[in-house]
Amino acid sequence: MVKKYNADIELNLQKRLVSTELRNFKAKKESAIEPLCEEFYRLKESGKSPEELKVVADNILFEIKNGPPFVYS
Repeated sequence: MVKKYNADIELNLQKRLVSTELRNFKAKKESAIEPLCEEFYRLKESGKSPEELKVVADNILFEIKNGPPFVYS
């Protein structure tokens, strides 16, 4: 009975930890790419060519994929 209760508590803590870690990861990722996205929209409104905008968009996608925070296994 005590072992089951302890296991349930441990499972609940693990679930909350994973949820918190995911929220933290998302917030860090968004803070890393938000300035890049703002720059993209600023360049778009200033009339940059589609080729120039594509380069900036590709850089944003690269940052999303490879930038901080990093995932370790």
